[in-house]
Amino acid sequence: MKARVDPKEDVRFWQNTADALGISTSTLQQEFLRFPSPLLEVIELVRRLEPHYQMAMLSNQIESWHSTLMTRWDLWALFDPIVTSYAEGVAKPDPEIYQRLLQKLDVPAEQCLFIDDIERNLLPAQQLGMKTILFTSDLNLERAIEAIVTT
Repeated sequence: MKARVDPKEDVRFWQNTADALGISTSTLQQEFLRFPSPLLEVIELVRRLEPHYQMAMLSNQIESWHSTLMTRWDLWALFDPIVTSYAEGVAKPDPEIYQRLLQKLDVPAEQCLFIDDIERNLLPAQQLGMKTILFTSDLNLERAIEAIVTT
């Protein structure tokens, strides 16, 4: 799947969404940021795990929103590498972006655990040899990770 990496696409996303809601783009972005992340527990889990494991991020977020969220929640230092569809020009679930992630990680796929909230994004990771977890709001992610890393 080819990712749209043209910065104009980012602007169009915000403009089209704001237009559909009948508000300005700045108001839309402020409203998005006004609400706390529903994933605060996940962020805290990453902070606890990061000293013990290499944490990477593979994201299909649009550039401006990705940067905003990473800065707002102080996530830049937690993930290395950070692989984004807008920078790579290819998006999940295209196997190419997973291969690029593995190259940057410089570890075998069998040593990786890939977590995503979209089921179709797990298959390419599994096909490359990664263990996977489908994240859902009712999943105890910490227990799911422990079950995999202790086996």
